[in-house]
Amino acid sequence: MIGKIFSFLPIGTVGWRVNLVSAVFSLGSCFFLYLTLFRLTKNTAACILATGLFAFSPLVWRYSILAEVFTLNNFFVTLLIYLFVRYQQERHMKLVYIMGFVFGLGLSNHHTLLFVGVPLGVYILSQKDSGFLKPINFLKLFLVSVVGLLPYAYLIWASSHTPLIAWGDITSVDGFLKHFLRREYGTFKLATEGTDKNQLWYGLWYFVESLSLQAMYVGLFFIGTGLYLLM
Repeated sequence: MIGKIFSFLPIGTVGWRVNLVSAVFSLGSCFFLYLTLFRLTKNTAACILATGLFAFSPLVWRYSILAEVFTLNNFFVTLLIYLFVRYQQERHMKLVYIMGFVFGLGLSNHHTLLFVGVPLGVYILSQKDSGFLKPINFLKLFLVSVVGLLPYAYLIWASSHTPLIAWGDITSVDGFLKHFLRREYGTFKLATEGTDKNQLWYGLWYFVESLSLQAMYVGLFFIGTGLYLLM
């Protein structure tokens, strides 16, 4: 849907305009990452360095110049973390409601946002002074999260127009739920049912193995230093 909006820009080819979506949201990710780090450190140089390491990381850069879902997911991740840090510092309940909406909206793009949104939500709810243990506040938070899922309504509208190309069958309730629950990949899995059962462990090992490259090697020094200072 966002790509469609960008396709109306009066510059470049249609392909270039849709690829531009990824670049814009990568820029947004860097913006909120910088704001978050500055709130925590008040050190401009450190914030620029850390944000630069993220921006020029090989994988982040690769997906910033082509049409994919990952930079939009990065945008929602950095925005959620920024809002969380602000809430920890300011204690305004409205920030948590915004987090709920952003979380729902982000889930309509990529379900791996669960690995960020759920832990942050559980932490906030576990704090006795948060006010979200009260049923009315919890219900409000739940409702704003559901509102964030509204982009899924587009699938219902699109199915009524019999699209030439669609991801799965979205013309029925079962087809919609199949898409919503990622059954093509395997619900609560990162790949299809036909993938090796050790795929998750392989993926985690590959993450660790490629960390030095993605952190451009120098980042490992800062990671190690940060962990040491946290002890």
